[in-house]
Amino acid sequence: MAGRINITRTIRVIHLVSSMVLLVFLMMYTITGILITHKNLAHGEPRVIHSKVLMEKPFDNSSQEYARYLKKEYGFKGKYGYREYENGNREFSFNFPGEWVKVNLTPSMDTLHIQYTETERTLRTVAHNLHGMRGFKGGWVYVCWAIFYDLSAAALILFGITGILMWLRAKKRFPFGWWFLAAGILVPLAIVLAFLFSR
Repeated sequence: MAGRINITRTIRVIHLVSSMVLLVFLMMYTITGILITHKNLAHGEPRVIHSKVLMEKPFDNSSQEYARYLKKEYGFKGKYGYREYENGNREFSFNFPGEWVKVNLTPSMDTLHIQYTETERTLRTVAHNLHGMRGFKGGWVYVCWAIFYDLSAAALILFGITGILMWLRAKKRFPFGWWFLAAGILVPLAIVLAFLFSR
């Protein structure tokens, strides 16, 4: 019938598209994981620069607003973190792949103590940075990476659901599918329990 949706064909298309997204994600994670575990690859030497800058704008008790000011004023990039110590020191950190900046505000609030660390970008360093990136905050690089993560997670769910639906339609021809389905549930569950209860 014209215009009627073919459910079986739609499920197969969703299964195929989600598998392509998963293929890209798994290939990336496999390759970068192998690079990280090979200790003989050059990791990249860090270069640390210390500097002091007169504090032009006082801290207004809003860490988020002050982090925006520091980014705009000094060109810091990436995701920011904030810590307040018992001695009155305040510390801002900005993480970007290959770069890390730490800004200390002393209780006197007159000087910014800046520590800038840049790591040489080698293959292993880039792979390590890719594994550590998470969250949407930190600029367009983090946003793109987080969207890719979410797409991969959605693709993984769709891949599993559509795979089960396709198998249910053909389970008479593939009676051992129950064993594979059970293994796909029990093996990850066993790994999670092993991590929870291992010491």
